[in-house]
Amino acid sequence: MIATNFFLSGGVGNQLFVIYAGLYFQEKSKIQTKFVYQTSGSYSFESCLTNEIEFKLPYYVEPNIFRKMNLKQKLNQKLRRERKIYNAILNKYSKHYISPKLSFDKNLETLNNKKTINGYFQTWYYYDALISLGCPLPTLKNPSNWYREQSELAEKTFPIIMHIRRGDYLNHPKIYRSIDENYYSKAINQFSGNLQENPIWIFTDDEDHAKRIIPLLPKRNYHVISQKTQQPIEALFLMSKGIGHIITNSTFSWWGAKISQNTGKIIAPRIWFLDRETPDHLLPKSWLLI
Repeated sequence: MIATNFFLSGGVGNQLFVIYAGLYFQEKSKIQTKFVYQTSGSYSFESCLTNEIEFKLPYYVEPNIFRKMNLKQKLNQKLRRERKIYNAILNKYSKHYISPKLSFDKNLETLNNKKTINGYFQTWYYYDALISLGCPLPTLKNPSNWYREQSELAEKTFPIIMHIRRGDYLNHPKIYRSIDENYYSKAINQFSGNLQENPIWIFTDDEDHAKRIIPLLPKRNYHVISQKTQQPIEALFLMSKGIGHIITNSTFSWWGAKISQNTGKIIAPRIWFLDRETPDHLLPKSWLLI
């Protein structure tokens, strides 16, 4: 059977973008998608999302396989990402496609002769297209007791979800915009009227930092959830239970807001990166940008 490989790597948010691009490609091309998981120094094969999420597709997707890139492959991928002309030539004539776009790639529907497709595909487009075609929402395969308990609590208390990401972003100050307490204060003030009494659940990879800035924020009922002590995918799905969302410039909180079934307000940073413009198809027009 003919199949096209899509490469998965990195954390939860990045994987989800590629998975939905791959599933969209499969739907449009009718060519089977196979997800190939690539390890790195930070992520093991167990981090592959297809082990943890049930996508409930109306057609079969071959299970992911393990493949670690060698040095030659890494160098070639780096060269293709940094040299646009070189990449364009190979994209046209070789069986291996690397998307020149960070976000929406209009070529995805026409790549019927490619053996591998690689890219970030950070856009709402492919997910929305599949949902509109009747693809069911993703669900957790084996939710923990902690997740079940917190989900029930969220259904009773209707929290507003806020995400603070620090971690590796601190090592790249020239790439990622630093999201400070001024952004969060402006965002929190957007939830007024009947929502002023709703608790705010702060998801973060830096619990100490979150607790330090809480006194600088509008007086509300805050509850801090450390991502370091929970499974990342469960934290993301729990974020989707909020009645409203204040995300940061992170694909993790982007997906927590995107898969939410609540129709509440979603607030996002207008400026996502410092070294490039925010991709046109990354932030839905319905979201409020600050």
